Amino acid sequence: GGAGGGDAMRRDSRGENGTDEGRGWATRDGEHAVEGEWDEALVERAMTAVTSEYAGGQRARVFAELRPFLSGGVGLPTHEEAAVRLRVPLETLRSHLFRLRASYRALLRAEVARTVSTDEEVESELRYLCRILIASA
Repeated sequence: GGAGGGDAMRRDSRGENGTDEGRGWATRDGEHAVEGEWDEALVERAMTAVTSEYAGGQRARVFAELRPFLSGGVGLPTHEEAAVRLRVPLETLRSHLFRLRASYRALLRAEVARTVSTDEEVESELRYLCRILIASA
């Protein structure tokens, strides 16, 4: 898992040809570039999946407005500003955001679960990913 010592291992998300086939193993103390690619690939696949859930019509408009709240960072709009742009009450916006975050969390968990063997490892990798994402925001 991501929380522990140097012996912790996890599956590399890419095989030799850059696909999911033929996954290799990498240690946490190993190549940081591969580790960063693994993290980015998991997050990208989860984001792609949640984007497709929100494709089309009003849901796409809501997603476009709320996506920045998923990735965080500097210069985010306030909830109030987003609600005004979407022309919805603040509580409706917060409800949309709650559902979007829950969906993204579930999809990210599913992506992580594809790369490790146990629930403990899933939790460890999710904690690790959260630390990485917070540090890069």
